[in-house]
Amino acid sequence: MEPNVQTAWTNEAKRRRDEIHNGFVQPISGEEALAGVQRLLELIKTNGMN
Repeated sequence: MEPNVQTAWTNEAKRRRDEIHNGFVQPISGEEALAGVQRLLELIKTNGMN
C-alpha cells in the first residue's frame, strides 16, 4: 500500500478509536451492522429505488 494511503487509513482508524473511547459513538457488532445493511437493501428493493 502506498505510504500516503496507509497514513490516511491509520489516521481514520485512530479517529474512530478516539470517538469510541470518548463516548461520541457506540460500537455495534458486525452482525448488527450486516442486519442493518440487509434491511436497507430490502427497503430499496421494495421501494424500487436504485
